Amino acid sequence: MASLQELRPIHGKPIKQNKSVGLILSTAVTGSVLFAVYVGLNRNLVVALVEDIKAVVVTEEVKNEAPPPPLPPDFKPPTVTAIAPEVTINLAAVRTPPAAITVTAPPPPAPPKPVIAAPPPPPPPPPPTAATPTTSHQVTADDYPPVSIRLQEQGKVGIKYTIAADGSVSECAVTTPSGKPRLDDAACTMVKKRWKFKPATQDGKPVATSLPADVIFALK
Repeated sequence: MASLQELRPIHGKPIKQNKSVGLILSTAVTGSVLFAVYVGLNRNLVVALVEDIKAVVVTEEVKNEAPPPPLPPDFKPPTVTAIAPEVTINLAAVRTPPAAITVTAPPPPAPPKPVIAAPPPPPPPPPPTAATPTTSHQVTADDYPPVSIRLQEQGKVGIKYTIAADGSVSECAVTTPSGKPRLDDAACTMVKKRWKFKPATQDGKPVATSLPADVIFALK
């Protein structure tokens, strides 16, 4: 067994280098790298091919269909013979005569209704005849109130009176007072007491009428 001193390099002497060993090592390393690259490329290629194959392959379902029934041996279809029926068409019976068209003339227009003229209105009744006085209408001393005579009261009284069908005065009213109440009252009292008339007539019958008048009280 060699001692450590024998293995120790000797100073001053160059160590011989083995070139063949280095070449072998570099070649081995280079081959390993190339092999690894080759293996990696082949693996990627195989993976891509497997994916393409998975994408292309499509499974189909197999339908279990029953086979068609076998045909009978020596089958021959029967011969069909067309028989045309004998048909006789009577054209005279087919032709139907045209239907008769009856045209009805429209009825004549109704005659216009005769225009009936309205009867003329009855003539107006004749105006009544005026009443005619049969007594005097002058104021006398008997018609004058005694107090008015002593007081020298004078005046004109406007009245409206109604002549009844018998000619008497049935109503009297003062329309224009004289300013002397005693003279106003004396006027209607005198007219209803003393004035008489032949009444007015309408169609020959006596009717009542209303007339205005003035009664004048004057002292002489």
